[in-house]
Amino acid sequence: MEIVKKTQKNSEKPKIAGIMEKIKNIKHIEVIIAICLIVAVIGIYLSGTEKNTKTNTEEKTVSQNNTDVYEEKLKAVLSEINGAGKVDVMITYNSSSEIITANTTTVSSDKTNSSDRSAESKNETVSPVLINQSGTTTPLIVKEILPDVKGVIVIAEGADDIKVRLNLVNAVCTALAVDADKVEIFTKNKA
Repeated sequence: MEIVKKTQKNSEKPKIAGIMEKIKNIKHIEVIIAICLIVAVIGIYLSGTEKNTKTNTEEKTVSQNNTDVYEEKLKAVLSEINGAGKVDVMITYNSSSEIITANTTTVSSDKTNSSDRSAESKNETVSPVLINQSGTTTPLIVKEILPDVKGVIVIAEGADDIKVRLNLVNAVCTALAVDADKVEIFTKNKA
């Protein structure tokens, strides 16, 4: 077994030496290797930028204020239900709401040509579209993605009455498009 391995190693050495001799005989080998490396780096760079979509709505930011607005609106609507009385509402979410802003994409390319080679580099800049509202500059909002509701707690003065309780549950389910098992109704302290 050892003799076979040694002969295999010895036969590989002349093959490798022959390949190295052929490479040494090529004129300007350093230039060819440098060009190959540059092409490989550009290829890797371009393949990475192709994965990024070039839509104008990539940037996402989180907004907590809008979820508070929904609690206030629901509180106002539920307090109008006959017999509900004063109402407090708490909505919990699986995540925060997301706001997608409009973006502009600026692409600049720079071409370099020489006698031996040519190269092209691209530079892409993404920036949000800004608008002026009442003297303040804000990004242009394209879309708001509301979070999924995890659960709702309603505390109402009239929740003692089963009919009022059922009306509150139905109103919350309709307003937030949630199942009844995510809604809990409690009676408010009258103190």
